[in-house]
Amino acid sequence: MAKKPLSPQIFFRADGNTQIGLGHITRCLALADMLRQEFDCVFLVQNPTAAVKAQIEADFKLFALPQTEDFLREAHFLATEVLTTGQTIVLDHYQIQTEYQKILKTAGLKVVCIDDMHAWHFVADVVINHAGGVSEKDYSCEPHTKLYLGLEYALLRRPFLEVAQKLAAQGGRKIEKIENVLICFGGSDIHNLSQQAAEACLKNPQFKEIHVVLGSAFSFLEDFTNFAQAHHRLHLHQNLNAQEMCDLMLHCHLAIVPASGIAYEVLATRMYMITGWYAENQKAMYRFLSKNKLGWGIGNFENIDNANLSFDLTTQFSTYPKTYLESTITKKFKSVFYGLMMHIRKANIEDMKLYFDWANDIEVRQNSIHTEPIVWENHQRWFLNKLQSEHTRLYVFEIQSNPIGQLRIDFQENIGLINYALDTRYRGLGLGKLMVQKTMKELKMEGRTIKLKAQVKQTNIASLKVFEQLGFALENQENGLLTFFK
Repeated sequence: MAKKPLSPQIFFRADGNTQIGLGHITRCLALADMLRQEFDCVFLVQNPTAAVKAQIEADFKLFALPQTEDFLREAHFLATEVLTTGQTIVLDHYQIQTEYQKILKTAGLKVVCIDDMHAWHFVADVVINHAGGVSEKDYSCEPHTKLYLGLEYALLRRPFLEVAQKLAAQGGRKIEKIENVLICFGGSDIHNLSQQAAEACLKNPQFKEIHVVLGSAFSFLEDFTNFAQAHHRLHLHQNLNAQEMCDLMLHCHLAIVPASGIAYEVLATRMYMITGWYAENQKAMYRFLSKNKLGWGIGNFENIDNANLSFDLTTQFSTYPKTYLESTITKKFKSVFYGLMMHIRKANIEDMKLYFDWANDIEVRQNSIHTEPIVWENHQRWFLNKLQSEHTRLYVFEIQSNPIGQLRIDFQENIGLINYALDTRYRGLGLGKLMVQKTMKELKMEGRTIKLKAQVKQTNIASLKVFEQLGFALENQENGLLTFFK
């Protein structure tokens, strides 16, 4: 096999400052971190502060955009001067709405929106909203727009994904007493809710340590520092990276956080949680967390100074902290972006060697009905016959012109027998399922209404899952060979 080609690029358009907070930047960084091994992630940020610049450039490329309120002009600039047709851009910004998306789509770009408002029409290819309780009926979007909603698409940073999986394997985290509290209201906390929450916690002698995490855009640092110095139980932290934040959460027992992305980080570390909202876009997630008893909801956080935190908080939670977070989040996001970039074309004579290499892959031969290696001369005759046959379709799948796999359909009367193989570099990402789906769509567009058939070895677990998930029905099982129809 040839060496792995250059990674496809993904651009992230988000801003962060004291006025709008750092939530958009943090979400995009979390997503980029999940994708970084397979994709080259580049950030596009208007006039980034030194702190934002350092945070992004620690792991990713940054392209600084000029400050402007004319976002549609910016969209034209990106479409004509920065990006090229077929590239992918992720938008996470409340000022970037329908018309901005249209400009990018018209230029031939793949557009992904991270959203938590569903307040305007979407023409993007993909919308991601990880708020629990959100459904497709909440959205106005184009027929081609795919919606990826809920906790299974939680935008978690790597340390939290890893600890969520670890704690799940251990059966959870048992907290005997609630003594250490963590307070965090994001990167800017424009209402200084951190101090109000700290004052409420200080009224409860049960809390031995009160850890307050402040972001780089926090505007009340001097006043809060003076306040903290007067209380020995208060511990001040600022500009923690993801690993430091995760470690602090594992040290603490209770978190007081808004119903935003940080609430999911709390879920990942299996802490008890008091949550609320102070912005409109937090209300949906707040309702979900409260309804499912994933945290104790106290409503509008701007009233937290009147909250009574002086009783035994364990009585507010019926069970030990749990999580709905799945261990396959990273894989799902990789599949989303690979699927967005995947292109299907009919094979041609120049693909003969490519098909030969894929056919002779060790794992492919093991999963084939006939396991012996294929001889080049035999392959040449077979490939030319199949390529010229009216009863066979040979497809090649590519990502930015890099071939990733093939699929063949042999037609006999009104039945099409499917056979597919993925390049070893792209296995385990759910792409086999996407290849079959795209082929079925291709046949539908051609107006072909046929019954599809697949024969899979019982030991080929990955392919069995593909056809089961796509609704193929098992109709026969003989000598370790399963036959599916749809």
